[in-house]
Amino acid sequence: MACIGGASRYAFEFLLFTFYLLLFITFLLFITFLLFITFLLFTFLLFYFLLFYFLLLVFYFLENFWEFLQISGNFFEDLLIGPLSWAITINSILFYLQC
Repeated sequence: MACIGGASRYAFEFLLFTFYLLLFITFLLFITFLLFITFLLFTFLLFYFLLFYFLLLVFYFLENFWEFLQISGNFFEDLLIGPLSWAITINSILFYLQC
């Protein structure tokens, strides 16, 4: 009778140890899951904040550039005529050197 009682005591301790081990593994998995979810959340938040500030910077630049175009007047014509006049000058010099 004492042998059976001793064996059942060890079986109960083994079951208790197994239960605590499973509880500990579940706790570790839960903490890992929380850390992973937190990492994903902060990563996406960081990405969206960077995207937002990048778009804010782009729109700020476009707004200032539009004001610059309004102030400068014939900006596109100057942009085209400047290199065009240089090309005509260089072409005429090369034509003169050929003759």
